[in-house]
Amino acid sequence: MTFPDIEASEAEFVGRWLSEGADFTFPEGENIKSFRRRVCALAPALTAPGDTLVVAHGGVIRVLICYFLGLELDNYLSFDVRPGGLTVLRINDGGATMKGFNL
Repeated sequence: MTFPDIEASEAEFVGRWLSEGADFTFPEGENIKSFRRRVCALAPALTAPGDTLVVAHGGVIRVLICYFLGLELDNYLSFDVRPGGLTVLRINDGGATMKGFNL
């Protein structure tokens, strides 16, 4: 489903998700804080020398962008990750550079 489709069918949950931020828990799902902790725990493994490909849904990509660019994790909804898009980060000591987004 696209985000507009989800908004139309689940307006109450989308409104709560946007207003409650990290305190929101999806029905029968995972709390946003737990999700971010789980994704960020994986991030150090992505810093190994060489190229690494991560195939994931948009939420994971948004959290990883924030993590590697040193942005507050509450900014994760600022990135409109498109289905099938490619995001390229160059990881370096102490951070990263975004080389491409939604390519």
